[in-house]
Amino acid sequence: MTEELKDKVGLVTGAATLLGVQTARALLANGAKVVLADIVDTPPKQLLWEFPKQVTYQQTDVTDDTQLHTALQAAQHLGGGLDIVVSIASTYAEAAMATNRAEWRTGLDINVIRPAMLVQRAAPLMEKRGGGAVIHFASISGKIAQRGRVMYATSKAALLHLTRIQAAALAPLNIRVNSVSPGWTWSTPIARASGGIRERADSVGAIAHPLGRVADPEEVAEAVLFLASDRSSFITGVDLPVDGGYSVLGPERYDNLAAQMLQPGNALRPEQ
Repeated sequence: MTEELKDKVGLVTGAATLLGVQTARALLANGAKVVLADIVDTPPKQLLWEFPKQVTYQQTDVTDDTQLHTALQAAQHLGGGLDIVVSIASTYAEAAMATNRAEWRTGLDINVIRPAMLVQRAAPLMEKRGGGAVIHFASISGKIAQRGRVMYATSKAALLHLTRIQAAALAPLNIRVNSVSPGWTWSTPIARASGGIRERADSVGAIAHPLGRVADPEEVAEAVLFLASDRSSFITGVDLPVDGGYSVLGPERYDNLAAQMLQPGNALRPEQ
């Protein structure tokens, strides 16, 4: 634990997920005060117990502008302003090429329009503090075509470009905007898909990631911490892959992955 972020105030959306909890913990452990925002009505109690003076929970539907406004107000009440925004909340719900119009609208609203509106509303608060840092959660899916993913991948590709646009627009206010693109990570969706068996997730992840496993959420959180801190003071408009080398592999990863998924008990089975 350090005081690297002492006197800083952060807002983390999607804070009740595995990634959200570890990201918030990294900020809190380094001295920040943090508003945890998520759509669920049950807050991550472990963070409230560990950091009772630094944290508050605000139930927030990120597609609701009024609730976004309330979450931002909570940051002002907690620490007098806002310095860090970490945008994690997203949806994976889709039906690949069969995704209908309503599902497209919902997905783009949550994954693209929501972070646009969040930063639009957060920027004036950050400007009053002399600047700040925004970190979006993009994805390796936004950089390459993946079989079975259409809406999610398209929305994350849009988010990567939104990051660049916001970085250019907000640089005069000393607000830096970057993103992280995790590879397969021990996160809420991966844990669900693997039946809660980390070894199963790692066995499949090893095929697509040269480092031979999926990431720990703490490893992604460390990248966010770097981008939120003054250590990255001259970095804006970039995406930081936290993907174990996923993005350096060629198309053969798909054939290997498909073969691995057919092995009973040693993969993320499609029916799971």
